[in-house]
Amino acid sequence: MLDVVKARPTDGKQERPAWGEKSAAKQSLEPMRVMLGAQPFFAGDTPNYADYIVFGCFQWSRCISEFQLLTADDPVAAWRARLLAAFDGLARDAPGYAV
Repeated sequence: MLDVVKARPTDGKQERPAWGEKSAAKQSLEPMRVMLGAQPFFAGDTPNYADYIVFGCFQWSRCISEFQLLTADDPVAAWRARLLAAFDGLARDAPGYAV
């Protein structure tokens, strides 16, 4: 089960839920963070099959849920942004929530 932290609204607005700092789901992305902190894509300088397969999971999540999976300073978020911009922004233009 995900360790979800829901912020309590202080001004009448519900904040977007995010993963708790020590959640197993968040920790499971650590190998990706290490690799993507050293190179732009799994294969190095350009994306390959592995990037597209893993990106598909993030894209599916972006399209169906406003749940914030990544923080702006996460290397995985930078990788996702590069793939969202690939092919003239094809993935970014798909209907979905802001990332």
